Amino acid sequence: MEAERFTIRSVRNPSHKTFVDLGAGYGRIIADLVAIARNVVALENNPGMLEELLVNWGFHPKVTVVPEDITAGLSQAVTDSDVRNPVFISAQNSLGTVEGPTEGLLKQLRTQLHLRQGELILSLFRQESLRTWGLRFYDGISEMAGPVDLQKTDVEKGEFVSQTGYRSTWRNKQQITALVEYLGGQTIDEIWAPEFCVLHLGPPWRRSELSLIPFLSPPDSGIEAMNLYEGC
Repeated sequence: MEAERFTIRSVRNPSHKTFVDLGAGYGRIIADLVAIARNVVALENNPGMLEELLVNWGFHPKVTVVPEDITAGLSQAVTDSDVRNPVFISAQNSLGTVEGPTEGLLKQLRTQLHLRQGELILSLFRQESLRTWGLRFYDGISEMAGPVDLQKTDVEKGEFVSQTGYRSTWRNKQQITALVEYLGGQTIDEIWAPEFCVLHLGPPWRRSELSLIPFLSPPDSGIEAMNLYEGC
């Protein structure tokens, strides 16, 4: 998406920074990253996507491909890689397609952002547009994601499911705001469209006691973000 590219290009002093692509897929945005970055660490665990990612970018001198499950091994992958002044990126709703416990990923991500005083570019699809724009979007990529499963897709809860088992969660504005509060960073820039948002967050990062429950819960659950706190 052009909004993602605009936000990536707006990062200050990118040649001194490592861009960490969370769920890099086949490497859709890596060309934009290598053009400006000190180096790129691309994390991907899906076997099919990983194979294509390695073919496309595995031999590029500025790119390190890490076959890692980011829900469990993000912190270790970052520690083991050449990472300086990191800019973490979750592009085109990758956070909504995570295969595994999203909570574990977000806790590790928050730890790394606070520890390294890094930046985060977060691109999310909005639940409010899944019924209209979203279903048309998935119809256009049905050869890759599969046709919509109308029995399992729940547009009110922001859950898209295809007949091949592909899943994507879309969040509403209240959920997205709850996530930003949980992460605790400052907003450097933000782009809000009816279909998506692209957020650029950075230091100083502050410790927040807010829970992830408002972000992870369905939109109609009635949970208020400001009333829930972590138990640990």
